[in-house]
Amino acid sequence: MSAHDLFELSESRFGRVGPGTIDALLAPSGFELQRIRRRTALLDLVWVLRSLDIAHAGDGSYVQARGRSALFAAALRLAGAERRYPTLQWSDIAIHHPASDPRTFLPPGRARDEEVLMYQVQHGIERIFKEIIESDWEKLTIWLLAEMVEGIDLALKSLMLYSGARTVGQFYQLDPFLGPNFEYRGHATGAFSAWTYLLGFFLSKNRAFEERLCDETNLKAFDIDARHHIADVRGSAFLTLEQRLVNARGSGGHQVKNAENMAELARRRFTLFLHSHRGAIKRHASSSFADESPSHPPRTNIETITEAIADMATSVHTSH
Repeated sequence: MSAHDLFELSESRFGRVGPGTIDALLAPSGFELQRIRRRTALLDLVWVLRSLDIAHAGDGSYVQARGRSALFAAALRLAGAERRYPTLQWSDIAIHHPASDPRTFLPPGRARDEEVLMYQVQHGIERIFKEIIESDWEKLTIWLLAEMVEGIDLALKSLMLYSGARTVGQFYQLDPFLGPNFEYRGHATGAFSAWTYLLGFFLSKNRAFEERLCDETNLKAFDIDARHHIADVRGSAFLTLEQRLVNARGSGGHQVKNAENMAELARRRFTLFLHSHRGAIKRHASSSFADESPSHPPRTNIETITEAIADMATSVHTSH
């Protein structure tokens, strides 16, 4: 159908949503199920908006029309509760995407199966890295280090599943950032994986990762669940693996040498993962752990989308 018809259909379908549905999703609640429902609802909204953005590429009047739409207004409200942008983001695709009920851009068929495979691989990698970061490192043991190495190995091996995905164009264009003329740049696969940056910083205190995590303009593009760890990095309160090993030496802990060897193995495995991973993680943060003077690649133009969303939000509030 035409871009105009797709817009009209999307607004019509959203019009069937009860007026109290969004309010209910925003109601204060300490239940995890409430957060899952809100994130899934937001995922559906930003997925539709992403499709509309692609369909209306090059249409200068679309930005204003989008900002006045009820669908965008709802996405803006839900995104505000998550302290993020109302656009399809890495965390939507690779973390909060319901694996048992995946959303896709492609129709049923082999290409759609490949699209879902890509999402599931990334979902697994993100989950592994998150579990590593959130392990109880206060109790540093050789077994905990062994589990970390095993997890990184599993993430590395999962990349072999990419060989089953030939049609990856849609996946690689899942980028929440706009160019100077509101065109989608479509290059940031994994560029905002906070858990990957956190793990890299944890293993080696890599400056390139630290810069990404501490860039204020990037904060709303990172998974909200990682932000308290990011705050620790920014406040120099995040203890790296080396710092924890130093503390273990000071306390006279047993098997310290074995622990150091295991930590070095984890660094090597993670470096191999970075150089093997397809996408922006490889391109934007591929400096080796031995390189203490990483280059400064061009940053994604997140400021542009911030301004665009602010303009759209103004249109929403003005229309109401």
